[in-house]
Amino acid sequence: MLGELTEGAWWLAVQDIAPRDTGKLEEWALSLVFKPTRLITLEDHPQAAIPDDQPFGVERVLRVEDLAVVKKITVGLDITHPFTGDLQVSLASPQGKEAILHNRRGGATDNILRTYSSLEFSALQPLAGQPAKGDWILKVKDLAFRDVGRLNAWRLELEVEG
Repeated sequence: MLGELTEGAWWLAVQDIAPRDTGKLEEWALSLVFKPTRLITLEDHPQAAIPDDQPFGVERVLRVEDLAVVKKITVGLDITHPFTGDLQVSLASPQGKEAILHNRRGGATDNILRTYSSLEFSALQPLAGQPAKGDWILKVKDLAFRDVGRLNAWRLELEVEG
C-alpha cells in the first residue's frame, strides 16, 4: 500500500475459517510513515475565447519541471459562459491520463468558478501517484451553438513528495 492516500477510515478484518477452535484478537496497531510533501502551484490567465460549437475547443498547457510524484491535485477554474451545459472541461496529465472535470452539466447556469480536489473529486484520483514532470493540459470545449465564453484563468496545485 505504499504511495496510497492515508486519509479516511482504516479497518482490520479478521476471520476464523477453521472449525473447532476459537480465537480472540487482543490488539492491533497501524503504523504509517509520511514522507514530507511540498506544493507546486502554477497559474495561467489566458483570457482565451472558447470556440463556439467546436469539438477541439481551447487547450492550455502548464509545464512542471519537477521530477516528484503527485500525491494530491487541485484544479481551480474561472470560466465565463452563459450556458455551462454547453461545456466540457478536462485535465490531462503528462502521461496522457485524462480527468473530466465538467461534462455538460448546469444547463443555463452562468460561469464555472470552481475548485476540484483529488481528495473529493474521484475523476482526479487516477492522476495522483504519477510523475509531476511534463505538460498538464486543460481542455475546454463548447459543444453547442449560440453561446460563447472565455477561459479567464486556471490554476494547478500539485502536492508532491519531497
